[in-house]
Amino acid sequence: MPRSDDKGLVGSSCGLTVMLGGFQSVRVDCWLVLPTTKKRIKQKHRKCADFVYGKVCDEVRQIYERGKQIRGNIEDESISEKE
Repeated sequence: MPRSDDKGLVGSSCGLTVMLGGFQSVRVDCWLVLPTTKKRIKQKHRKCADFVYGKVCDEVRQIYERGKQIRGNIEDESISEKE
């Protein structure tokens, strides 16, 4: 069992601002803190950083996909109005 002075925390954060156009943007931030021991600091930090980076990438991907859907709907409406 680890001694109490062997315990600690490790954390990571990541953020990205996505430009939406028309002077609009959205900010995606994620942070995570995990308990660790002195022996596992590097491994836990890597795990923490990978998780946070992955979450930010997932959210940004969803924002872009949603933007494509919205732009597609607007373009479809524009074409319908011209016909």
